[in-house]
Amino acid sequence: MLVPLILGSDKTMLSTMSGDKSAWPIYLTVGNLAKEKRRSTKCNGLILIGILPKCPNSPDQHAIKRALHCALREILRSLESYERLGIPIRCADGHTRLGFPRLASWLADYPEQCALTLVIYRWCPRCECDPKEFPAIGQPGSRKRQLKRYSSLSAEEAKKIGQWKISGLENLASFHLDCNIFECMNTDRLHQLLKGVFKDHTWTWVMALLTKIYGSRASEVVDDGFANIPPFVGLRNFGHRFTKVTQWTGSEYKDMLAVWIPLLAPLLKGFPHRLKGLRHLTDFILLAGYHSHTDTTLRYLKSALVGYGKSLDGFLEFRENNSFAGIPKLHAMIHYVECIKEFGSTDNADTEVSESAHSWLIKDAYRATNKVDYIPQMLKWEKRQFIIKDRLNILQSIADDISDHKALQCQLMIDPKAPVAKPGPPKLSGLGTKCIPIQSFKFPNKASLNCLLDAFCMYLSQLRSNPQASRDLQHFGGSKQWASSRKVMVATGVTTTCQSHNNPDKTLTERARCMPKWRNNSPRYDHILIQGHPVLPGSQTSWLREQGLEPARLLHAFRYN
Repeated sequence: MLVPLILGSDKTMLSTMSGDKSAWPIYLTVGNLAKEKRRSTKCNGLILIGILPKCPNSPDQHAIKRALHCALREILRSLESYERLGIPIRCADGHTRLGFPRLASWLADYPEQCALTLVIYRWCPRCECDPKEFPAIGQPGSRKRQLKRYSSLSAEEAKKIGQWKISGLENLASFHLDCNIFECMNTDRLHQLLKGVFKDHTWTWVMALLTKIYGSRASEVVDDGFANIPPFVGLRNFGHRFTKVTQWTGSEYKDMLAVWIPLLAPLLKGFPHRLKGLRHLTDFILLAGYHSHTDTTLRYLKSALVGYGKSLDGFLEFRENNSFAGIPKLHAMIHYVECIKEFGSTDNADTEVSESAHSWLIKDAYRATNKVDYIPQMLKWEKRQFIIKDRLNILQSIADDISDHKALQCQLMIDPKAPVAKPGPPKLSGLGTKCIPIQSFKFPNKASLNCLLDAFCMYLSQLRSNPQASRDLQHFGGSKQWASSRKVMVATGVTTTCQSHNNPDKTLTERARCMPKWRNNSPRYDHILIQGHPVLPGSQTSWLREQGLEPARLLHAFRYN
């Protein structure tokens, strides 16, 4: 079984208002998961595998690149043996398969792509197109980069095609099977299109054109236009200070993209060619954000790219050197159709995933530290959170496995006079609900089984009519001989020991409770697993029943001397 690995890295600031604390987290997910699970913060689809410290300000950039690739190789060193020998993986259907991991994609913005591929800045990380020929829209594609071919080139020959050749440094991808690091560089809709082409470049040229038309009133005209956006579902009113905003988020870029064409249409009446180019750019960004694609949508995407490329001549006068050379984000647009065919839709692998992970994996972890030597503390905090989420997912899956009939039966046994709610699986809301294997035990032979069953029946029947009945079973049953020899009483729970999942040499003591009143006077009846007979695996058989485990709810527990 092939296990495509998707890694992500993105520098982020840890201190919000002041300070210079920063970190460089490395994330990992697998392509076998659905993209909804990978992007969800509630699932463990994306995990943190390492945090790189801030790089020092050193004039020797080659030394920084050596340190970066050495650190990443140490983080990924364990994968080198698994890529050749494989690793047993238990799948959701209960079968164990041999998985062979492969580095498939890396989520990173343009500066980090250059650092990972050792490409000279302003060159393309995927092809050998010269930056002087950018954006190269509508031209024949350049030669793709190949890591094996560069090993035989000299430093001067590699520099001519935009590749660093540093002595004593091997790219981290050279230690992994079937990995071409250049093809792993996927498109980045957030930084390349929304922040780069749309906001940093095209919007700057539009404002320069409006300044040429309206003079010093250009900012005021734009602010009034965005402030007059009518209220409607899905449209944002930016107010009268639109041009004064300096820090933008991804959602604000998308909201601006939804309204800027009707806003600029009356302002650029005399420039239909340029306005048509802006419409082509809008079509390209929106089409690139589709969750799924067909040959028709990819054809529309190519058409929008060609239309935008033809309109760039109208903004050439607002470039200082009268050329679009040296803008790698413009050139990256020609690789979108190719990357969509290789990796799927852009939301399948985008830096928005790592950006959203910063808030709940990195910044929350930093706030939980004492701000001194914070990286080890952050890694420890993240490990604990991962274990907690994994435990909650297991408990929730066990609760969902309980049928509606059993849930209704448990409710009637607890309180038969309560109104019958709509049957459904019980929900587990916290770690206080235990789910542990309980081993059955046998009473001594001296105890009369008939007397014991008689006492249990009378106890349960009286408990339904009077919940405040005595909790001592000596008051029930017809034989006092058994009651005096073996004292059986009602317990508030069952305690057991189990092996730790993280440390096999360590045992944990856990307790399942069954109490009619618990803290806030509400009943608490924990879920347990009953050991039974295994059943044959099938399409409708859960993994628990294949192991002979039956989920249930602990209603009563008893102890005896």
